[in-house]
Amino acid sequence: MFGEGSQHASLALVGEQPGDQEDKQGHPFVGPAGRILDRVRDSGFQVEGTTLLNRSQVAILRLVRRGHSNREIAAEVHLSENTVKTHLQDVFRKLGARNRVEAAMLAAERRWI
Repeated sequence: MFGEGSQHASLALVGEQPGDQEDKQGHPFVGPAGRILDRVRDSGFQVEGTTLLNRSQVAILRLVRRGHSNREIAAEVHLSENTVKTHLQDVFRKLGARNRVEAAMLAAERRWI
C-alpha cells in the first residue's frame, strides 16, 4: 500500500498497517516497526538538522492548535499542568517559536501535527 509524501524525500518509513483502533488512537505504526519508530521519535532524533518532537509534545501541540488551555491539555493527556508547560517550553525551543500559536503554526507547516 502506498503512502504519501515527496518522491524526493531522503527518508521513507515503512511499518505494519494498524488496526482500526490503533489508527483512531493516533498510533499509525504498530508491531516491531512501530516500537522502533517510537524509540527514534521519543529520543529527539534529528533528521537533516531538524529535531523531531516526541509523542507527548505532538499530542500537546495538536490540542494547542485546537485552542485548548494548558489545564484542558493536562486533563486530556493525563499530565500535570506544570508538565504540559515544560513540554511547551521545550517545543518553543526546538521550533524557535515565541508562543503557543507560533509553535502550532510552525509544526503544522512542517506537517508534524
